[in-house]
Amino acid sequence: MATPKYDVQNKGLIYGLIDLSDTNYFLSDIFFLEYPEKIPGKKKIFFKTLSSDIIWKNGLFVFTKIPPGKYILAYFRLEKYGYSLEPVVECWIPTPQLKESVPFTVKAGEICYYGSYKYITVQKAKLFSKEKFDLEKTDSFSRKELLQKLLTNLGGTDWEAKINQELSKMR
Repeated sequence: MATPKYDVQNKGLIYGLIDLSDTNYFLSDIFFLEYPEKIPGKKKIFFKTLSSDIIWKNGLFVFTKIPPGKYILAYFRLEKYGYSLEPVVECWIPTPQLKESVPFTVKAGEICYYGSYKYITVQKAKLFSKEKFDLEKTDSFSRKELLQKLLTNLGGTDWEAKINQELSKMR
């Protein structure tokens, strides 16, 4: 099998974590919205279905083909382990929070750490209502640990040297 080629000169990489260790969920999708300053009147969505992107069961995610620009987290989807009548939880970031979100910048050829967040259930889902949640910053995994995990899947690719370069800054 051929090693996938990544355009590390013209694209950026985003990685981060949504820690679900206190839940019965795993992260199945995550979407970032391009901050509208770049293209007035239009918003692009970049999401997990890009062929080379990876999501680990512990909530670590990586996007490897992101055009330079500003982005905010817009949505993620969780799935429950095992059988459940409510197997999927759709987690849209509420519009007021989206408006208050501070966009992060992705530059060509650079690795962008989105952050690590703990998923907190604020209110369980009821018959006619969805589960309410909050995301709190966490340091349950260090940036170094997350980058080392990225190497397990991106080692041998064009991103390997960039990841090793980031790791060497942390020693």
